[in-house]
Amino acid sequence: MAIGVLLVDDHPVIRQGVRAVLKSDSEIAVVGEANNGAEALRAVAELRPDVILMDLVMPVLNGTEATRQALQIRSDIRVLALTSYGQESFLREAISAGACGYLLKKTAGEELVQAIKAVFNGQTWYSPRLARFLSQEPKPAAGSPSPGLSLREGQVLQLLSEGYTDGDIARELSLDIEIVRCERHAVMQKLGITGSELKTAGHNLETL
Repeated sequence: MAIGVLLVDDHPVIRQGVRAVLKSDSEIAVVGEANNGAEALRAVAELRPDVILMDLVMPVLNGTEATRQALQIRSDIRVLALTSYGQESFLREAISAGACGYLLKKTAGEELVQAIKAVFNGQTWYSPRLARFLSQEPKPAAGSPSPGLSLREGQVLQLLSEGYTDGDIARELSLDIEIVRCERHAVMQKLGITGSELKTAGHNLETL
């Protein structure tokens, strides 16, 4: 019996590409797709997938919270994060929510297939460039030379680095604009940077 996979990503092109990769393996079957975390939770109840490929940054309900709630619906489901974010804070929050694997979207198709089979069989799987974080103590959240960012702060920083305005970010993350401004201020304080340095900081985090 094929491993049933649910694709969760707010970009249709990403879902199409992943579906095409998985179609080549007879041991895996895509049973459904979801555009955001809320849709994913409905699909978990209706389609009963074995593995969820979960994006982390999505409107309505982000992937981390969707992971947490999906496991409350079905404790036996396996969640594999598939995201563009390579920051340690994203990795640790996904694991804390219950994800048993974490891959970057630039991962080769062959590795994606291997990861799905591994987590389905009760193993964990992490992109090699991120696995090193798991052997280290978590970075302190504040009061240190290299403070960690929360998931939402990381999202805001990433979008700012891509040229999004506060209003754009509010719409993208379904937040009130005042919350976005507070998050931006928190990022600047934690990283000890000015507004003009936010874009560079976001790019630097992406290359970790």
